Amino acid sequence: MRTRMSVRSTMLALFEYRCFLYLSAISSDELVPSTTVAEIWKIHMNHTVEYWDFFCPEILGQELLYVPRKQRDLKKQGYLKTLALYEAEFGDPAPRFVWPRRHDEMIAMIAFLTSILLLVLAGQVHVAFVFGLVATVPMVIKFHGPFRSDESGW
Repeated sequence: MRTRMSVRSTMLALFEYRCFLYLSAISSDELVPSTTVAEIWKIHMNHTVEYWDFFCPEILGQELLYVPRKQRDLKKQGYLKTLALYEAEFGDPAPRFVWPRRHDEMIAMIAFLTSILLLVLAGQVHVAFVFGLVATVPMVIKFHGPFRSDESGW
């Protein structure tokens, strides 16, 4: 199967899938995966006999079935619960490149665009341009990484 992810990103996404499986095994709550984790999970579940005959009973000790949630509020609550459990269990927040937080990103983008607009309205077009260049770099790093060094090992 071909994806648009690099080998490194794929390996890190697989690591996050394994983290999700662990959280699902230790939690009595129904957890909701990120879109990336859900895609990996569906591939694992649908394309391998080993998932049902070996992995679930022998490794997880239970069947773990992916059920898409249609109710937005329940999905959002489960996703937030998953993020909270991730941080509580592993000591760090889930990496944003696999576990996005749309609300945070939207607020940051609105604040950024508002700042640029205010500078332009104040006649500070050159300052707005420089501010836009400087402010974009941390936003890109926040959204796409940086990768934690401890995630590279298996």
